[in-house]
Order: sequence, then C-alpha cells, then structure tokens
Amino acid sequence: SITSSSTLFPLSKPKLEYDEGMDHYQALFRLDNMWNENVDATILFNLARAFHNQGNHGVALDYYKQALTAIDSNQHLRLSVLYSTGHCLYCQGEMHRALQLYKAALSVANSLDISHQATCLNAIGVILYSIPDSPLEDGLDAFSKSLEIRQLCLGENHSDVGTTWNNLGRLYFIHSDYTKALHAYRESLRIRRSNNDSLDSIDVAATLVNMGQVFNQMEDYEEALEYYRDFLRVAKTHFGEYHRDVCIVTTYAGQTLHHLKYYGQSLK
Repeated sequence: SITSSSTLFPLSKPKLEYDEGMDHYQALFRLDNMWNENVDATILFNLARAFHNQGNHGVALDYYKQALTAIDSNQHLRLSVLYSTGHCLYCQGEMHRALQLYKAALSVANSLDISHQATCLNAIGVILYSIPDSPLEDGLDAFSKSLEIRQLCLGENHSDVGTTWNNLGRLYFIHSDYTKALHAYRESLRIRRSNNDSLDSIDVAATLVNMGQVFNQMEDYEEALEYYRDFLRVAKTHFGEYHRDVCIVTTYAGQTLHHLKYYGQSLK
C-alpha cells in the first residue's frame, strides 16, 4: 500500500554495534503518490540506506549525493540524507568531511523539532573527539547542549541521554580528566542498565570497558580488572569467544594482571 511520505518505518541493523548515536536516522521513507515532488529523492535515500546498512559506504554515498540533489522541500528527508552521509564518512575515517555534513544536518535540524538538534550535536561531539587536537571546549559545548536538550525532551533516564553521557565520558577520558570521565560513565551505565530488559546489553558492555580504562589510567588496577571481566562476560554472550573486541579487552586484562604481579594469570 502507498502511504504518506511523512510516515517512516524502521530498518534494522544487520549486525551488533556499540551505540554512539552516530547513525540515528535509519528509518526509510514511504511514498504518498507517484507525483510527489520528492519521489526520486525518497527512492534514492532508501537505496542508499540499503547499501549503508550492508557496510557498502562508497555506493551509499553516491546515492545520498543523488538524493540530496533531488530533494525539493522535505526537510526531514534532507536531514536524514545529510546525517546519514556524515555517518558514512565517519565510518570511512573522513572525520573533517563528516563534521561538515553533521554541521549541515544541524542547520536543517534548527528549523525542525529541538530534539533533532540534540541528535546532531551529539554526533558533532563524537567527531570532535575523534579529530586529534580538537579543543576540549568545542566538544564539551556540543555534548552539554545535546545532554540538556535530551534531558528536557526525553527525561533523565532515556537511552539517548545515556548515549550522550557515555560520549561525554569518552571526551573527558581523552583529555585525561578521569574524575569527570568516571562520573559521566557511571551516569551512562545507570541509564543503560535501566533501559534494557537485560542488564547485559552491548551498550552496557561498552560503558563497562570504558570505566575499566579510566581505573587503569588512575592505576586502580584491581577495579579496572573487575570492569574488564564484566565486559568480557557480557561481550562473549553477544559476540562469541573470538570477536576482535573480546581479544582486545582480554589483552587489557592480561596487562592489568601483569601490573598486579599476577604473572601466571597474566600469561594465561
């Protein structure tokens, strides 16, 4: 059936990922009729999303570019195209280009509901901490505004608020402010655990290992080891024994055991 183009339907991710809030606009657009001025842009965006979700970012970028040119007046569609283009560039490691696209998405979001601004600001913050030598103040400004809006619109305990707290913790960690990083991660962990039927989601796992890294930098190795072990327990249920991140955090645990002079366990 053909329904309104303003109606969206979700497109599920093909694989498990940790959520940084960088790929928020995944929903496909429906067509209201074949004479809609945005029909080409709608189909092009939907094609792009299909390739995007398969990890074929080069092809997706080409379709997003065509979709952007074809858009007439649908600002929600324009926002989705710009934001998704930014995510593709982020996945390809093109941080400066991704930042330009997320900022363009923010300009569109400013004319829409305020919650869209928070989504774009969160993504901009992640890009900023991914670019070496980015000023702490710029990232803090983006995350603080995103957090304020999300708490206002969604409440203190919404999963998106937990995502922004986690990203803010990462920013503080990169700039070696471990006390503030730990506070942000604890807020994220509390929210993420409260928003899942199971306490052991993959996003909970991401925050657990982040907290482990903070304690490691603070030379509290016993506490770091507990968080690494919690991560491994959760991650293995989702990824299995041989996932890359299981390997990485197992190495972290080994290094921590070495610091604690538990050489036999470390070697194992």
